[in-house]
Amino acid sequence: MPRMDQVELASAIGGLSGDRPGRHVVVRFDRPLGPAERAQLENAGLNLLAYLGNQAFFASFSKAGVAAHELSAMPFFSGVYSIEPSWKLDPRMAAGEVPDWAVVKTDPKRGRTVGVYVLFHPDIPLLTEGTSIVRRHEGEVRSGLESVNGLVLELPLANLR
Repeated sequence: MPRMDQVELASAIGGLSGDRPGRHVVVRFDRPLGPAERAQLENAGLNLLAYLGNQAFFASFSKAGVAAHELSAMPFFSGVYSIEPSWKLDPRMAAGEVPDWAVVKTDPKRGRTVGVYVLFHPDIPLLTEGTSIVRRHEGEVRSGLESVNGLVLELPLANLR
């Protein structure tokens, strides 16, 4: 992922934060961040979540608002990117190659139902927003994994994407 200049960064932040408050993204920096830089980011509406390596993090935009021009002017901020769906799934599942042990049942109308573990970002409450997301995908929660903010669920394979 190449470094974005200030104009590109402001445009990307504005576009990504404006279409859905609280949206999750991947952000990248030129160097490790200290407490002061982290506070600057948070004050401008960017919440760092899980570290991905190579100065990149999952992050979310504040639902209260984002200061795109302030964020883009931070000299250590080098990029913001949409989270690609392919990054979220095991490549075999994404290709429809489901191991037999993951198939819970097969229905002629709905196809295969699979059992999966789904991990949510740490700012997603499992019992409210997490289960709502599962229901939107016609899934059924089987168990919670509070220590890693995840759910064990069953859902139609076609809705896994």
